[in-house]
Formats: sequence, C-alpha cells, structure tokens
Amino acid sequence: MKLVSGRRYKADLSDIVGVLYAHQLAGDPISFPMIDKAMIDLYGSWDKVDDYSRSILEKALTSPDLKMLFETQMTEELQAKESILEIDRKYPDLVNADNINDIIEQARKKKQQS
Repeated sequence: MKLVSGRRYKADLSDIVGVLYAHQLAGDPISFPMIDKAMIDLYGSWDKVDDYSRSILEKALTSPDLKMLFETQMTEELQAKESILEIDRKYPDLVNADNINDIIEQARKKKQQS
C-alpha cells in the first residue's frame, strides 16, 4: 500500500491523493473508515505509516480542492527527487533509506529560505 511506503521522492503520496480525487469525481468518495479498515486488515495497525504520510492523508480527506492538492503533491515529489539526485551526484553513497527523508526535508527548507 502506498500509504505504508510513503516515499516522498516517488509518486506514492500523489497517487493516494489522485485515487481519492478520482473517486470523488466518480461520486464514490473514499472515507477514512474505509482506509482504516484496509490498514487494519492488511497490516494490523497504523504503526507502519509515518507521520508525514498520515498528514498528507489527513489533508486529502479534508481538502476542499483535491485537484490542487494532487498537483502540489506531485510538484513536491518531483522537487524531492531532483534534490536527491543532485545530492547523490555531489556526494555519492550519502543518500540511503535511513536518511533520505531527512535529506529531503533539509533540501526543502533550504529552497524555502532562498
């Protein structure tokens, strides 16, 4: 489930928003109880979902404009991927599964300051 992997540099979170948006447009919105049941059925709990992924899901479930949130999330994922690739070119072997989210967050903060 993309919610568990929640990779900020891939299309995991924008895919979630996109699915919610598509269901909304089709007149068959997905609710939190539906997602909660799927999480419990598949994983037994929400323990494997990080705080960032949860926050994106909460935003999506309460957003008045899922299309805009989808576009914003896609942009953030593309920027994160670009940042990771740039850092990996400069510092090979620095980026790994343990630090990738910290590196993405630092790059995002640096971009906001400039």
